[in-house]
Amino acid sequence: MTLVPNPPFTRPPNSVPPLDPYSPDEERNMVPKLCGILDQATAAPEKLADELMNSPISAVAKEIEIPAARVLKEGEAKALPIVVAHGMGDSCFNSGMKSITKAAGAKVGAYSTCIPTGDSRIKDTINGFLLNMDASVDVFAEGVKNDPELADGFNAFGLSQGNNLIRGYIQKYNGVEGYPTANTFMSICGINAGVGAFPNCNPEGKAIGGICEGITEILGDLAYNSFVQNILFQANYFRDPSKTDSDKYKKYSQLAQWENEGDDVDSSR
Repeated sequence: MTLVPNPPFTRPPNSVPPLDPYSPDEERNMVPKLCGILDQATAAPEKLADELMNSPISAVAKEIEIPAARVLKEGEAKALPIVVAHGMGDSCFNSGMKSITKAAGAKVGAYSTCIPTGDSRIKDTINGFLLNMDASVDVFAEGVKNDPELADGFNAFGLSQGNNLIRGYIQKYNGVEGYPTANTFMSICGINAGVGAFPNCNPEGKAIGGICEGITEILGDLAYNSFVQNILFQANYFRDPSKTDSDKYKKYSQLAQWENEGDDVDSSR
C-alpha cells in the first residue's frame, strides 16, 4: 500500500459561491453571525480553521493503527483504489484522516487517497463550511479526475458530511467522460438524506460559541434563501420536515434538488 500526496487542488470555473466579506447591508442584517464568520475567513483564516475543528459539531477523526498482521502490500489483492472523504471540521491533512486513509489501503492492499476541497489544512477545513455542497462536489470531482491512480475506477467511503461529496459525485459525475467511476460506496455516519437539527448546537442551551451561533442563526426560515444556500454547506443539507412543502425549500434548497423534492424534477435521478 502506498499513500501519496493529495492531487493538486484545482477549482472548476464558476463553481465558487461569492464569499465577499463586505456583503450588502440587507444580508448582514439577515445573517450577521454568518457574515461575521465570512469576515473571519478573510481576516484570520488559521484562527477560524482551528475554531471550526474544535467546535461542538465537528467530526474530527482520531488517529488509528492497524495491526501489522492485517496489512497487505499494494496490488496483493488486486483491489480497486480507495477514495476517502473527511467529515465536518476535519481535513485530509490532519493526522487522523491520514491514518484512516492509510489503514483502509493497507487492509485491502490497494492505493488509497483522501480527496480534499482545499489545498491546505486551513482551506480544506474552512471549505467544509463555507464552500457550498454543490461547489464542493465539483472540487472533489476534479481531485478524483486529476489523480491518475484512480483512472480505472475506485471504491469510496466517507465520514459524516464527507458522504455527501461521494453521493454527489456518483449522482453528477459517474458515467461522465473523463471522470473515473465510483464502483462501491460505503457511507459511515452519513447525512445523505439531510438532517433536521444540529443537536450539539442547541440554541436554547448555554454559550455555544461563534461557530454554533452561525449555524443556529439559519436553522429556520433563513436556511432557504439564495444567499445562505450559496455559502453554507450545512444549510445545503438542512432538511426541516415542517418546511419541505414550502415554496422556499423547493426553490432554494440544494438537498431538495438532489432529492427531487424541488420545483424541477429530474426523472433520471
